[in-house]
Amino acid sequence: MKQSILKEITKYIARIFLIFIIINSIFYFGLKYRLNEANTPKIINDVNNMERFSNEYLFNKGFILNTFESLKKVIIFDFNNSYYGNTINIKEIYYTKILNSLYLFLTSIVFVYIVSFFILKKHIAKKTLNIFLVFMTRISLVLFSIVIIYFLSIKNHIFPIAGKVSPFFEELGLFAQLSDMFMHAFLPVFCLTLFFFSIFVMRLEKIKNIKEYSLKFLSDLRFIIPSILSIQLLIENIFLWPGSGMLFYNSLKTQDMPVLFVFSVYVPIFIFTINQIINFILRKYKYEV
Repeated sequence: MKQSILKEITKYIARIFLIFIIINSIFYFGLKYRLNEANTPKIINDVNNMERFSNEYLFNKGFILNTFESLKKVIIFDFNNSYYGNTINIKEIYYTKILNSLYLFLTSIVFVYIVSFFILKKHIAKKTLNIFLVFMTRISLVLFSIVIIYFLSIKNHIFPIAGKVSPFFEELGLFAQLSDMFMHAFLPVFCLTLFFFSIFVMRLEKIKNIKEYSLKFLSDLRFIIPSILSIQLLIENIFLWPGSGMLFYNSLKTQDMPVLFVFSVYVPIFIFTINQIINFILRKYKYEV
């Protein structure tokens, strides 16, 4: 048993290292190409940021030396400051941004888990359900979200359309603060849940009990996490939600290389780690992985 666990941990570390090598190689050779081709840059700040990043992270040295330097920074999570403003520590940025993104992600998962369970519990015809959901995943899903946003936010001002909390949040009482957080989170969570639900339920069959449903839910969750994260990036920017998706988009616009590097390394590792945890749970309950 101990040897089996040790073997799994070793395989996990080896695969994580392989992911890191691939991402770091893309940055290493991509930076060299961009800097070599940037003799007459259109945007001088882009080149300045790339040169500064190349010097700080040893991308201007040999590949082996750069790999060890970057790996050390990834392990201890030491990435100095963001270039956007020059005073914002990347570690502080990601601690708050990741929590906000996880809030959206986990909330949508919980909603889909509960709603899907009750739908399948009622033994709705699979064929009818599929037709409905295939229709929802097309243009109608986008149009439906736009209509909901228009009526609930733009026209009737029931829910805020941007931000996580109101500007006067600190002045509110506890109950008012909780209400304000719910009102701001409703629309982004609703849109993410709607998309999540529309592509997820089609993968589920009728269920016999909660254990079978939960294992099937986890099994299918592995394959759609990248899709959900990509949609969440879009939703965070639409609703100005202060998460890692919005941070990534802003960093892309400003060529904030350290933030882009951190995002590019840790997101694949996060997806792979979640999949490994799910695989471990499925194997523990002898579910076909």
